[in-house]
Amino acid sequence: MLGFIYFHAILKRDSERHFGRSLIVWLALLSLMLFVSLVWMSQSMVGAAEEGISAVEAYYGGLGVSSNADLSAQHLSIIRHTNARSVVVVCALIGLSLSILLNNYRLMSRRALHSELQLGIMTDMVNTDPLTGVKSKRAFTEAEHLFDLEIREGKAEPFSVVICDVNGLKHINDTLGHKAGDAYIKAASEMICELFQHSPVYRLGGDEFVILLRGRDYRKRHEIMEELHIRSAGNIAEGKAVVSGGMSDYERGKDANIHAVFERADVLMYEEKQRLKRLGAKTRQ
Repeated sequence: MLGFIYFHAILKRDSERHFGRSLIVWLALLSLMLFVSLVWMSQSMVGAAEEGISAVEAYYGGLGVSSNADLSAQHLSIIRHTNARSVVVVCALIGLSLSILLNNYRLMSRRALHSELQLGIMTDMVNTDPLTGVKSKRAFTEAEHLFDLEIREGKAEPFSVVICDVNGLKHINDTLGHKAGDAYIKAASEMICELFQHSPVYRLGGDEFVILLRGRDYRKRHEIMEELHIRSAGNIAEGKAVVSGGMSDYERGKDANIHAVFERADVLMYEEKQRLKRLGAKTRQ
């Protein structure tokens, strides 16, 4: 019982959660409590029986017991009281142990939920690009591992990789400052997300974005890429965000991983960048 109480006190003060991660401690204490309680109850009954035997011996030894009926009634009463006391004590000990056990469980459940929420928030922060709100480079690395696993196992569904590069970012940073450059990146990101509404968009850093197409966007991929070109070409004269995009489809049996698809899309993106440059878009080249 002291172990239960002490463990509960430690658990309440364990702000860094070093203790109480396993149910084995609780089960061990509860098992020990049950064992000790049963032993105590057994010893109590043995003691009562020994008292009865001593009384019988005293009676037959002529030590003042008045009658057999009185003797039987007296010892039955002793045994009943001892048994009742044992049951009450054992039930009280077990009940108190279970109460502390449940209290500890609720405390650990609240802490586990709090930890899960904190972990979820931290994971979202790490997997989200702070400037644009799209997925981060770390999130893309995780997605890349999953796609590669599907490819190795032969379970990969049709998909496409789109590489987008924001044209003229260096020119804006050099002439208008990085604050204007950040606003330009956010505008480009909003345009990309508007076009690829049903696909995850990742910012790999700087002016580079990646989109993984499946499902609806995959089926409409050529129309979306054409719309991206039309909007970017129209934004050149208006001074708005211009985005060069290149897309490549996964080829089963040919591509060993997503990086092979990525590289083809990257080549096509640079071809689109030159195409937009001829239309007047700013580039780093």
